[in-house]
Amino acid sequence: MAVTTTASAAAGAKAAGSRNGINYKPRPIELWFAKRMFTDAARLDLLRQVGALQRAGLSMDETLSKLWMSSSDNGKRPGDAYAIIINEWRRKLARGPTRISLIFEGWVPTAEMMLIDAGSNNKQMANLSDAIDRATKVTQGVIRMKTAEKSIRGPIGQLFLMLFAMLGIYSYMIIPALTKRSDPEMWTGLAMALYMVTEMVRNFALPILGLLVALGFWIMWAMPRLTGKFRLWLERKFLIFRLYRDIQGASFIVALASLKASGVPDEESIKRLKAGASPWMLERLKAVERQIMKGKNFGEALRAAGYDFPSPEIVRQMVIYASLPNFDEIMDQIGAETLESTIATVQANIDKLASRARMFIMFATIFFMAGTFQISMMMADSAGR
Repeated sequence: MAVTTTASAAAGAKAAGSRNGINYKPRPIELWFAKRMFTDAARLDLLRQVGALQRAGLSMDETLSKLWMSSSDNGKRPGDAYAIIINEWRRKLARGPTRISLIFEGWVPTAEMMLIDAGSNNKQMANLSDAIDRATKVTQGVIRMKTAEKSIRGPIGQLFLMLFAMLGIYSYMIIPALTKRSDPEMWTGLAMALYMVTEMVRNFALPILGLLVALGFWIMWAMPRLTGKFRLWLERKFLIFRLYRDIQGASFIVALASLKASGVPDEESIKRLKAGASPWMLERLKAVERQIMKGKNFGEALRAAGYDFPSPEIVRQMVIYASLPNFDEIMDQIGAETLESTIATVQANIDKLASRARMFIMFATIFFMAGTFQISMMMADSAGR
């Protein structure tokens, strides 16, 4: 089935609006709740349904109308979270977007939007369901990566809570009590180090906590926005930024594979992927585009761009693959393999991060115990004199 044009889909959506709830406008609290409910798994499930109905020959308007009727119990529950989400998509469709994929904007991550764009913009593609299928594969990969992250988040979180509790007990109870029985100015070694740490906690706990919270928010802001040489330095030095680069890079390769498998030239592919890209992604796409315009093949363009994007390993592979005569034909397979290898890399990096966190907690615990033991020994020696 050929992809339904946005103009005809929009016209159909407008005509159906009054009779099947498209004009229902959710309250802000309902919209907020719907966004919280639209998890990765929920998004995967809904996109699969959209793809299946598209594959069955329905237009996008008919697809969304059927899904809305199902989720709203034939219009009886228009405030259902899924019904609200689908209705938002229907409203955008009725406004006649320049690309079908834009109806998902704000609800679907950039990486998946790129994949849907790749299919919905390509006249050679059999139907939009192929693009949605590719997007769901990326979503499955993201879910697997997040599952790996969540599997260690709980245990590591408990260990750090234990560390903070230990800091609090030592800073406000144990060390103050010991300083009343022994002059801390006479302490040395680990005992003095422990005293200095607890004093810092007592005097600067709130500023340090505020700094850590601010750092967390800054990292979330910086991931899709921060660019330039400083961002490149962060990616080379800090694991959390490398993880973001690897995940986004794998999505980029899969999206590019979707376009190349359909015969779209490299320069045109990059131009399409630039639409709606984050500032971080846009910086890298522009750099690759400049190298392609200089006559370099895709692999050489990635290397010459100088951003280690999608990742140093993928860049090395692409330099080899891009020189092959059947590169465009095998790109789809390369995209799938890249996604799998990225998932394995992310899992390995998460395991490494968890191992480092456990080591840090272990050494911190030893530090507290050894410092306390040394203070006790000093107090015993002082009492024996």
